[in-house]
Amino acid sequence: MTFNPKTEALAFRIWAYASRNGWNCTMAEIAEALDESKDRIRAIVVHRNWTNRLRVSSKPVGHRMGAGGSLIMEVDKQANDLRFEIEHGLTL
Repeated sequence: MTFNPKTEALAFRIWAYASRNGWNCTMAEIAEALDESKDRIRAIVVHRNWTNRLRVSSKPVGHRMGAGGSLIMEVDKQANDLRFEIEHGLTL
């Protein structure tokens, strides 16, 4: 797939924004910051194979563990740190 100059320029803007933020951003955040549509950002990010570099979400994600335990993953946007907390107060 070959991009036109306008799309190449947007790809560079995406790369510059994400690089400046240590790739600690989502496609939605990039779209908002660059005032572009999420679909256009997604198409370029997927084509450039940058999806694995970006953060998926800024919201906590809950998972169920065996024996009724609950594991909650929370993303700390500032430190780019993953913390896992178990329902019974343990931190891994």
